[in-house]
Amino acid sequence: MSILDILLISVLIIPLIFIFIAWAFLFRSFIRDAANYVGDKYVEKKYVLKPNERINVKLNGKCVIIVQGSYGWVILSRASKIRQRIYRIKLLDTLNEDVEIINSSRVFSVIVLIRCQDSISSPNNY
Repeated sequence: MSILDILLISVLIIPLIFIFIAWAFLFRSFIRDAANYVGDKYVEKKYVLKPNERINVKLNGKCVIIVQGSYGWVILSRASKIRQRIYRIKLLDTLNEDVEIINSSRVFSVIVLIRCQDSISSPNNY
């Protein structure tokens, strides 16, 4: 390889490294700020969803749903029967609403962390 090739590769690689670092920093700050959406006093529950598993929960008040794990996608089905695919985080403002959370992966388990300002109840005794 010539010096020109090495220089060209370094000019292309170094900005990509800086862009990735900036993205990771901003993404972490978005998650941290969204977790503070519910305020200081909140109720928190953690669920582990195996592949193709679903849970039903009843949420009340300001809520945030955080998905942790290698596969960050889940399907959220609210009382209006509209299904939404969410990636990593979802902010909700609910009033005694039934929510179904589905792990759409066939391989990976995910951890779903739910924080609500008022209450979380699990009708299916999970």
